[in-house]
Amino acid sequence: MTHGIHERQGTALISPAMGVPARVYRRLSEALASGASAQSGFEVGVVARRGVECGSPRPARAVDWSYEDEADDLAEAIAAARARTGGPVLVIGHSLGAQLAALAAQRSDHRPDGIVAIGASVPWFRHYGRRAVPFAALAASVRPVTAVVGHWPRQGFAGPTPRTLMRQWARMVLTGRPPFDLDGSIRVRALMVRLGDDELVTDQAAAAYEAAFSRDVVTRWTYDESCCPAGGDATHLGWSRAPEVVARRIAEWWTSGPGAVVTGEMREDAPESG
Repeated sequence: MTHGIHERQGTALISPAMGVPARVYRRLSEALASGASAQSGFEVGVVARRGVECGSPRPARAVDWSYEDEADDLAEAIAAARARTGGPVLVIGHSLGAQLAALAAQRSDHRPDGIVAIGASVPWFRHYGRRAVPFAALAASVRPVTAVVGHWPRQGFAGPTPRTLMRQWARMVLTGRPPFDLDGSIRVRALMVRLGDDELVTDQAAAAYEAAFSRDVVTRWTYDESCCPAGGDATHLGWSRAPEVVARRIAEWWTSGPGAVVTGEMREDAPESG
């Protein structure tokens, strides 16, 4: 799915969250394509999650895939966009989609020219305070459930999801080790968008994800209720219902270059130490 072509900005590929269909990002796609402020828009596409869209094979015992498989899908979409337009490619990853962007940046020759990570995390249970025990219990249930059912079912968290990918996610929750390296090796320019009312991501979990990136390429911005338009919110999925402010912030960051000063409600967070 793509929206209007504007050569000045390049291509934006949206990488959805786990189990979230492409249609959820329709308003974000439209806002990015139409442009922000005086800037022209992007050519926008959604690299849909496997097994989610109509006609895509659903996960089953005989239909399985991994983080690496979906990262390869994203890398192929980057290569195709770059070959088609000859311009830069920005990946906008939401939650799991941001994890796939990091993985693609580390293991593929087809790295994006920029990454926007929205609601991104390494969700190690120890980052979750009082919620740690039930969160770890959920992750611990993944292996036995997927062994019996053959995949993670729709009735469970983020289902239906293939067993290998879900087991990789569970291992990350239980050990703090994601399918990508947290070694600061990613030198792709990145905008980290934290959501002020994110019920699924703590500051510690977000900072753990950001450790995959070299510090000098990272810009952080918190989208909270002071930024929200009417009808919007800053929860893990709710931000996508009124994403115009987020789209404008992405466009300003993409065109301004590193170190730009952002004014008004688009305040930029200070770099974190440690």
